[in-house]
Amino acid sequence: MPLTDPRAREMVGHAVCLTGTVRTGTTLVGTLLHSMRGVEYGFEPATLFMLFLLLDRMPDEAARLIYESYAFEELMLNGLAGRFMNLNPHDDSSILRAKSFAEVFGRFEKSGRFAELFDAGLNGTIAYKLPNIISRIPLLRNLYPDTRVVVMLRQPDPVAISMDRKGWYAGTLNHRDSRMLREVDGELVPVELPDSAVERWLKLSRFDRCYDFYRWEYQALLALPDALIINYESLMERPTEITTLLAERLGLEFGVKTAEIIGQIRERSPRNVVPEGVSKEIREEALEVHRQCARLAI
Repeated sequence: MPLTDPRAREMVGHAVCLTGTVRTGTTLVGTLLHSMRGVEYGFEPATLFMLFLLLDRMPDEAARLIYESYAFEELMLNGLAGRFMNLNPHDDSSILRAKSFAEVFGRFEKSGRFAELFDAGLNGTIAYKLPNIISRIPLLRNLYPDTRVVVMLRQPDPVAISMDRKGWYAGTLNHRDSRMLREVDGELVPVELPDSAVERWLKLSRFDRCYDFYRWEYQALLALPDALIINYESLMERPTEITTLLAERLGLEFGVKTAEIIGQIRERSPRNVVPEGVSKEIREEALEVHRQCARLAI
């Protein structure tokens, strides 16, 4: 089993974890990462999302077993073998958005033997994206201190507007609409919101809830000084420069489709539109946290 091989554990321990609040550009940066040479990528894998929520409730060795078996065997080895790939070009998670046809369909030329896949996997890079887990990163770092953490940062106004369009915090959804919600006394709240913050959050308007959750999530980023923070607005203005810095910081190289993806980057929503009815105080709290985080971003 690869879990008993120290080389596999070392490789998994250097995985790239991409996060940020929803609607901050994690999907775009995830596609850029996936396009780079040797990267096998997981798009919001439910197994890892649930594992992150349970990291403080389960034994460390059990968490390692799940994390390593999923990251190395499921993402890396099955990816190299051409198994469980999303080939639907309309999906954000489609491998065809990040890899060329030749790269993808070359994996179907033969059945990969485990030993061959294992050796090849040791030379690759595992990456995955999970939104809204900034506060859980220290728990992962306790197990894997060398995890490379990339966090997307975007101005809170367009994030709040985009969140509201999805209806996540408007009180009109049910559990089927998003696994990012949990039930507290009959109300649905963000799964990452601590119990101590729920009472305040439920009293807020729908827009204020978006700003308040943004503030709470990015406050946790200030305790991660070695995270690589990508400023969404900088990426929109200087996509080649920022993507090049991202690759350099992670020790990665552009792949066949990286430049093509960079060429398609466009900012699609205005930055300075403030929702009507939002509390000035709550918005300012979110803006202040953004300003502090932005000083650390590229």
